[in-house]
Amino acid sequence: MRKIFWLFMMLLLAACGGGGGTSADAPAGGKGTLALEVVKAAGPVAKTVAAPTAVPASPGRVRVVVTETTTGYRAYVDQALGVTTTANFSLPLGTYTVEAVLYEKGYPNVVTDYGIANNVAVGQTGNSAALAVAPVAVTLPVPTDPVYSGGSYSVAAVPAADLLAAGLQEKWSLASSTSAFIGRKHLAQAPSATHLTMTAPTGSGTMYLQGEFFAKASLINPGEAATDFAFFTGDSVVLNAAGLPVDVTHLGISDTQKPVVKSFSVPGEKQGVANVLGISVLATDNGGVKDYAITTSDTEPAANSTDWKYPASFSYGGPISDSDTVVTLYAWARDFNNNVSLQSAATSRQIVFNNSPVVTGFGVPSAAVIDGTKIPVTIFGKGYAGTGTLECAITETDTLPADPTWLPMSAPTLTKPATYTGLYSALNTPAEGVKMVVKLYAWVKDSAGKISPAVSRTAAVHDIPQITAFTATPAPAGTVVSITMDAVVAEGRTFGGYAVTTTNVQPETGWVMGAKPTGPVSFTYDGLNTFPVTKALYLWVKDSLGYVSLPQGTLATFMAP
Repeated sequence: MRKIFWLFMMLLLAACGGGGGTSADAPAGGKGTLALEVVKAAGPVAKTVAAPTAVPASPGRVRVVVTETTTGYRAYVDQALGVTTTANFSLPLGTYTVEAVLYEKGYPNVVTDYGIANNVAVGQTGNSAALAVAPVAVTLPVPTDPVYSGGSYSVAAVPAADLLAAGLQEKWSLASSTSAFIGRKHLAQAPSATHLTMTAPTGSGTMYLQGEFFAKASLINPGEAATDFAFFTGDSVVLNAAGLPVDVTHLGISDTQKPVVKSFSVPGEKQGVANVLGISVLATDNGGVKDYAITTSDTEPAANSTDWKYPASFSYGGPISDSDTVVTLYAWARDFNNNVSLQSAATSRQIVFNNSPVVTGFGVPSAAVIDGTKIPVTIFGKGYAGTGTLECAITETDTLPADPTWLPMSAPTLTKPATYTGLYSALNTPAEGVKMVVKLYAWVKDSAGKISPAVSRTAAVHDIPQITAFTATPAPAGTVVSITMDAVVAEGRTFGGYAVTTTNVQPETGWVMGAKPTGPVSFTYDGLNTFPVTKALYLWVKDSLGYVSLPQGTLATFMAP
């Protein structure tokens, strides 16, 4: 498997220069050093994100946390990927649990990879350890029974052991919609370990499900919320048209028990049209719920009101403009003897109407791009006014110029919003060998001339070579490995050479100069005396102007010769 490597040397007795910290004063008993290697599977260079997955807010970051198993002493570092620390830091002597999480910074931060190593000893002579992180993966449970419009459904629990192994909490949120989920946003439902008697949206066709899972408590720093680090995954099932409610008559006219509204949720995003999709109401009653009403008044609706419907639905009768209109909605339930539920804290929710177009997603590469004139971008948008066609613009300031370049977006479909995919040329490009960070702003405009608020993302530009593949396959026995590699270099340059090392310190010697190898090459790991043993190897690439890539690493296990 292709691998990419970051080396983090950890950690301080006191806080680490803005990138780390500790939970308390160090316990007595001396201290030692810990050198930690974090290795993850590589993704493609200049990866872009397509709908309907969450989009990265900035180049990725890593958080590494160590916790002493007896005293609870905790320390961490948190920094951008690709930044390496070459100093050894000290820790109180003891046995530690080491965890690492890779994430894309934003609101919330989106978790991508996780790894854990237990019983890592820190003694007076120091120690080093390798920690493998893997992409977080959770199988989202889906209803096994047919789902009907406005009806209830349940999903199975995710095994707690599976969530723990992925670095996630046992409680998570679940949401459903008749349209695909785009971008990152917290779900309205409170986190829970079980998701029973959920209310399906109204409509027919496809019901999209999204689960929001949260990083485990040991990865959260003081002052952060338990939901600040989230992992999103989704699935879909068939949404069937609603059947007629069943009239329960055996209770007779003596039934005076009122239904109880257990939950009421409305979409969290602003609504640009009167008909609100995604409203969910769940009520219980001893004789069954006949229908629901959603109103803008806390006064009980009349028995003959047209607000009573099954399943629940709502259409706003007021004006909708490009300014926010905040409306409070009230949910009611009625049984077959016309008993009506009471109002409570669970039965009122606020919703915002605004028909300005919206940037629903903005993707830029999570890795640095070599050419600042060719930054891949993907923009998703939604409009409400005019003909429905959208245009988009990209700027490097948060103020839209008087004459921006508007680019056409593809027409939306049932499963995909209006989309633009292309290359953006930065107004300025860095000098040779210099890294530059570009903040980009995306805007969309509808055919009525209304313009959305901007959404910003950060892209990095660095013209050094980028390693796109690196594998190291040890021989069945001995210290020789077979190396394969691939890399890209800046336009107008060629592959100049490569080096393989056993540390992440850029080599001065040992370079193999010339064209890129077309097949495997051999490397011998000298000085190994104990077997089996797992070691890290690092690949470096140099271009024809002499600029050197960041290292990429992988682990290799050597067997006795």
